[in-house]
Amino acid sequence: MSTKPTAEAKLDAVIRGARAILHKQKFTDTARAIFDLCCEMTGATSGYVALLTADGENNEVLFLETGGLPCTADPALPMPIRGLRATTYKTHKATYDNDFMNSKWVKYIPEGHVALKNVMFAPLNLDGKTVGLLGLANKRRTSRMQTQRSQPFSVS
Repeated sequence: MSTKPTAEAKLDAVIRGARAILHKQKFTDTARAIFDLCCEMTGATSGYVALLTADGENNEVLFLETGGLPCTADPALPMPIRGLRATTYKTHKATYDNDFMNSKWVKYIPEGHVALKNVMFAPLNLDGKTVGLLGLANKRRTSRMQTQRSQPFSVS
């Protein structure tokens, strides 16, 4: 049995995403609606949307979804631009790791952080610059994340 979204499901998600962009009044509401659609389409259960701080050193988290997993990390800790996130900011393209807890990137997460089986960061691009990230994690499905064929999320 395939868990891959059908072409019809993908088109429906694009339409719902477009409606969110057109009808939501606040960016945070639009970002949340698009995040939820991305979780639905990928099977991700955790993640966040964040914007780059003015100094370019950290992410400012708009919202965070733990997917019901325990998290004792201090939410007041800064989220510096390093590790896999830094790669996304530098390349302006989606990046991922399907075995995150055994990757070189795991050293960058704080103590008490939600366990991350797999991670994908999609850039939020504006005028050729990455101004934020949509992070997805803990995809339930066992098939590979389809990020190699994906284009980065862009705002024009």
